Parts: sequence; C-alpha cells; structure tokens
Amino acid sequence: MLNHSFIRARTLLLLGLLCVLPGLSVGAIKLDIEGAPEALSKNIRLHLSGWESLPAGSPESVERTIRSKINESMQALGYYHGKTKLVVSENHLHITVTPGPTVNWGNVDIQVPIELSALPNRLRSTVENPPFAEGTPINHQVYDNYKNRLITSFQQQGYLDTTWQKSRLQINTQTNLAHVTLHLNLGKRYQVNNVTIVGSQLSRTTTQELIKVKKGDLHSNARISQIYDDLLSSGYFQYVEIKVEKQPPNLANLVIELTDKATDRFSTGLGYGTDTGIRGKVGWTRPQINPRGDNIYSNVQLSQIGEEVTTQYIVPWPNPIERYLAWDTGWKHEETTDRETELLTTGISLNRERKEWQ
Repeated sequence: MLNHSFIRARTLLLLGLLCVLPGLSVGAIKLDIEGAPEALSKNIRLHLSGWESLPAGSPESVERTIRSKINESMQALGYYHGKTKLVVSENHLHITVTPGPTVNWGNVDIQVPIELSALPNRLRSTVENPPFAEGTPINHQVYDNYKNRLITSFQQQGYLDTTWQKSRLQINTQTNLAHVTLHLNLGKRYQVNNVTIVGSQLSRTTTQELIKVKKGDLHSNARISQIYDDLLSSGYFQYVEIKVEKQPPNLANLVIELTDKATDRFSTGLGYGTDTGIRGKVGWTRPQINPRGDNIYSNVQLSQIGEEVTTQYIVPWPNPIERYLAWDTGWKHEETTDRETELLTTGISLNRERKEWQ
C-alpha cells in the first residue's frame, strides 16, 4: 500500500509543475540545472524555453511530456543514458541531471558515384572530411547540417537531381556507437540549354555580352551567381532574377528577368570647405540612352568661389563592364580676391577592365 505522504508529495510536485512551467518562455521562474556539462545545460534550457504553455492532459502526462523534452535535448548531444530529477518550489524549478556515458561516432560510410578527383577542391574536401570524429560524442545537429551541406553542394555543382540512395544514422545504445551511412545518387550533370531574356529595353547584343554562358556549358550555382553579379554591376538594371528550369535528363533552361533602372536619376549634395566656402552640387544620370546601352553622367557644382560642370558619356565596346569608350568633358571657373581662372577639358579614352587591373 502506498504511503499517503508520498502520494501527497507527488501530487504537489505535479501541481507545482503545472503552475510554474508555463512561465519558462517569459522568464517567470528560476531554472537551475545541476550535474550537466555546459553544452548540455544550454541545450536543455533551449528546449524548455520554447514552451508558451503546457500541453493539455493529466498531471502524469504533463510530467511525461516535460521529461520527454529534456530527454530529447540530452539525446541530441549523445546522452542516451541520462536521468533527471525534477524539484519544484514555488517559482523555482531545479533539474538534477545524471548524464551517463555518451554515444560516440563510430563507422562512417559515405559513397558518391563519381571519381573524387573530378570534383572541385572544396566539394572533394566536404566528402573526404565529414565532421564525425570517431570516439567523440555524437551531435544530431552536426549530422543534419552535414547531410544538407553535402547534398546541396552537389546540386550547386549542376547535379540537380541529386537524392539520397541511403541516408541513415544508427544508434546502438549497447555499444554506445553511432554509425553513419550516406550514399548519394547524383544522376546526370545538367548543361545550359536555352537562355531567355525578358523585361529590358537593352539590346540582346549588349545583354549577351554581360551573360557569360553559352549552350552546352556545365550548369553551376557559381556560374549563375557570376551572371547575376555582372548584370547588376553593369548599372543598367534595378532588379535581376534568374530562374532555372530543368529539362530532364540533363538540360537547364535559364530565364533571366530584368527590370531597367529609371530613365533619369538625380542626386544632390550640400557641404562646406575652408577653400570653397558653402558649396552644393546636383548630379544627373541616364543609365540607358539607347538600346546599345550608352549612358551619360553629368555633375554641376556651385560654390562661393566658382562653378564646375563635368560630363561623361560612355559607349559599351562591346562589353559595358570590360571594355568601353568614355568621353569626358569639363568646365571650371574660379574667382578669388587675387585671380580668376577658367578651364575647359575634354578627352576620349578606351577602358579595358579585369578583376585585377584596369
């Protein structure tokens, strides 16, 4: 026959949990964790802090749910043999943890149906150096992150149909070992097929100079990112969107949607200099004068000692980023107490740009 004092104490404990645990998410109670390593203690707090209210049910079922959340946080870090004791006193929840031995990484079996030497260095390193050091405690988040990174990396290299042939994390609580099995099914690597450009008044000739891809090129996220960056840095477009449409088994159609910048853009500025006094300026830019992509920039500056006007007219020849003609003109007038000057300049230059030089 159960002792009445024990039953009363257990009832008070469960009622106390019902009263105080809803406050976990808003810090209404003091939460103490004893006996847990720092990383485990943080994970327990993280799992409990997400609760906005207790689940419905009897006191016993609520206690089971609470313990389940704590066990979930422990197992995520490899503590499959951990035990906990809960003590509630008014608004104080004390959790005593006995972690027990950890489950450690064991055998790791990663298979990719391609010669690793054919992969880019970074991707090959991802395959050859998984974060599962044998003999160290497992971490479920590390496993999930690596799985996502591995499959995403191959998809970014153009293997758009990459799937898991086998994906398994086996936990053996008898030997305290976790075995990882990850087998990838890549399918064919996709190639660029058609490139469709919509939404811009810029000529197709100039636009294609910015899109360094041709039919038959291997598809990759790096290639798409380069196209995106070149289009935006050209100065013609307000928005760029690139959609990849799969055409199995291995063709990728690119749909590039462009939004031109406004026809005219203006800028203003106001300042003060010890040599010029109060000065102001107005700038005007037309990023696309014609379908070829000519553009013009003009700046007018007025100060207490004079005026200055500069204009630059740019003609793509033919790539507006890598090679273009620039015609610069300027007029400047200054008048001080002891002199007056006026200067007119003009010049044409051919500019060739690369990443490392101009």
